[in-house]
Amino acid sequence: MGYNLHITRKDCWADEEDERSISIAEWKTHVDNDPEITLDPENPGEKNYLYIRAAGNWPLWFYPKLGNIYTKNPETDVIKKMVRVANLLGASVRGDDGELYDLSGNMVSDQSEKTALPKGTIKKPWWKFW
Repeated sequence: MGYNLHITRKDCWADEEDERSISIAEWKTHVDNDPEITLDPENPGEKNYLYIRAAGNWPLWFYPKLGNIYTKNPETDVIKKMVRVANLLGASVRGDDGELYDLSGNMVSDQSEKTALPKGTIKKPWWKFW
């Protein structure tokens, strides 16, 4: 089992296709202008791409139903490339759990921020219930 990262314009990458989705035409235009990304010759079709890099090619997949580009268990340099591509597409890179990634390949936010207590709230230990 792996962990995917997604290039998406949506707050939740798994939301169905809508006006924020990346179209195949937009993705193909980007690929045509990015010498580091190409169709995967071993897996023909408009959904399978490769990020060409010195450390070995890395798969990128276009998912038309969701309008996202994704990959599995990416290394840091792949995350950096995904963020650069996302910036050009007016998108962001999100993990399966919704966290965001920056140009350095680091996670910059995660779901725990959404469930954090409001500022100034003091959480008592479980044994102090009054």
